[in-house]
Amino acid sequence: MERLKAWYISLYVLVASLVSLHILLQLSRTWRVEWVGALMACTALPGFLAWLFVRRPARTTAHLFGVTCFAWLGACLAVFGTLTASDPDWWPVLYALPLGLGGFLLYLLWYSRLASRGRQLQLLSKLPDITLLRLDGTPVTNQDLLGNPVVWLFFRGNWCPLCMAQIHEIAALYRQLNEQGITVALVSPQPAKKTRALARRFDVPLLFLQDKDGVAAETLGIAHLDGVPLGLGLFGYGRHSVMPTVLVTNGEGEVIFLDQSDNYRVRPEPQTFLKVIERERARRAGL
Repeated sequence: MERLKAWYISLYVLVASLVSLHILLQLSRTWRVEWVGALMACTALPGFLAWLFVRRPARTTAHLFGVTCFAWLGACLAVFGTLTASDPDWWPVLYALPLGLGGFLLYLLWYSRLASRGRQLQLLSKLPDITLLRLDGTPVTNQDLLGNPVVWLFFRGNWCPLCMAQIHEIAALYRQLNEQGITVALVSPQPAKKTRALARRFDVPLLFLQDKDGVAAETLGIAHLDGVPLGLGLFGYGRHSVMPTVLVTNGEGEVIFLDQSDNYRVRPEPQTFLKVIERERARRAGL
């Protein structure tokens, strides 16, 4: 199923973009409302994905109300224009309904959803032993980081704009986190050279780690097999990824915050887990 998703997202964007070019060609010849509607429906998802790469938000809403309305409006215009035309052309409807609106709804209700693999992680439980690799290839375990709170951010890879924006948020808070003695570990199964390039881009002393072959993700139950979109292998990425996950461990290695979203676009804001760390410190101070 996940491999099917990887094929879907890449091929859909390609097909929808090519169809949109054909629609623009038709509109250059005759400006008809059904073709405008078809263009709206077919560009809803490619346009949204382009917006993610340009604006780089760290999260979106689950239902994408604005984009959904845009796609539905386009489909309705295509149907209305065709039914009221004196010489109806059914291509706009075929483009708008199954391809435009149908493809977008598949993305919204199917592709964006992440299937649970058991939810091994539990609040107030010890983080299972995992071994990761530093940028220089030396191993580091979660046991090596005991003593201070650790924010663990498992991200899909440099190819994911939401992940990059999420890391940017945390990097902007580095001074505040460092002053509070909080370690930030950014973990991805992507190739080590990709993570090294990411570390150079942000140029902040966060802990950039590689989960080679996704072993740690498997241990934690957050591996996303076949989660990398089709075609990214040409840019050096593997097939497998990780479900975007944020967890916080205290000095003893207990999980005190856990966010395993079932939608890859819905992610916690930094202040959410910072408040958890503050409460943990207040609780321990009161012991």
